[in-house]
Formats: sequence, structure tokens, C-alpha cells
Amino acid sequence: MPEVPPSSDGASDLADLKTWAKESLRQSMRRVRRALPQQARQLRSERVTASIRSLPDYRDARMLLLYWPMPDEVDLRPLAELAVAEGKSLALPRMRTDEVGLDLYAYAPGDALEAHPWGLSQPQAQSPRVESRDIDLVLVPALAVDEYGTRLGYGKGFYDRLLPTLDGAVTCAAIFHFQLVAELPREDFDWPVQWVASDEGAFATSPPA
Repeated sequence: MPEVPPSSDGASDLADLKTWAKESLRQSMRRVRRALPQQARQLRSERVTASIRSLPDYRDARMLLLYWPMPDEVDLRPLAELAVAEGKSLALPRMRTDEVGLDLYAYAPGDALEAHPWGLSQPQAQSPRVESRDIDLVLVPALAVDEYGTRLGYGKGFYDRLLPTLDGAVTCAAIFHFQLVAELPREDFDWPVQWVASDEGAFATSPPA
């Protein structure tokens, strides 16, 4: 666990305290997710998929932006198969060469992906590009999320930079229920999600007053 930031006046600087709290929770959630047995992960992922498909914004969506799961994340690959069978189109993000932003590429189940050194799988560079305006629903990965839609990611800020560019797209965090927390520290750059879908159902978030 990261050390509590030092303070010379008996009170930690608020920004440092938020950073410490986020990193501590990241490490805790990573450990919990890794401890989840594979069979339980798949069963929970199927329930998350059902929660997503129950959303009116899913039913209305023509194009979904998914993510390719890392080994301990919610597995959305079955959702990809179902969405295509329902006539929807899919996109996946690809990391830019500057490793600062994400670009969007068309994807269909069975398409070859390439590995990124960070352990990610992403579309190949020659895949067709997708315009941000064409995305209707974004499934967002998260380590934790609260009822206000504040999301804890992996600390690189990729989705906090991407989501504001997807004008009109509805956002939904896909999580296991144990990743839902009471409240997360929120920074000015944090981009909240509008829905949370877990293995125990889905709900619309309500930003704090």
C-alpha cells in the first residue's frame, strides 16, 4: 500500500491525499479482481452483459465502443457477439503512438488484434477508422465507480480525455458489483459515466449537487 503523503502542518495537502487515496484503492481493487476465480469471473461477466442489454440506450444504439478485456476485467466478448447478431456495429480503441490518446477502429468478432506492450489487445493499424460522432454507447472499463458516476481508471487518463470528444454518446461503466464504492475523490478532469452496469443490475448515475 502506498505511504500516506507527509505533511508539515499536521494536514495533508488535499491534492496529495486524493492521489494517495486513488492509488491505494487501485491496488486493493486489482488484488480483489485477481483473486476472483475464472469460472466466477465468466459467470459474473455474463450477468454484466445482461445488465447492459437491459438498458434502453443499448437497445437504441447502432454502434458500440467496447474494450478488449484484460484477464481480470469484465469480459465483454460475449456482448460483442450478441450485439453483432442484433445488427449493431462495433468499435475498439487503439492507443496512439504517443501513448497519450486513443483512436477508434472498426471491429467485428474474429478480427485479428495486436498486442500492446502494456498487456492490451487492440485493433491493427490498417483496420478501418471510426469517427467519434458515430459512437452511440461507450462501455468503459473501471477499477471502481460510485453512484455519482465518478470512475477510477488505471491512472493514465485515457478515457477522461476520450469521453469528452464523443459528442452525444452515452457512457456506461462495466464492473463487477464489488467494484461499486460509496464515493470516490473527484478531480476537475474526471469525466463521470451516465450508467453503471454490474452483475447485480444497472442504474443511472446522479451527479452530486
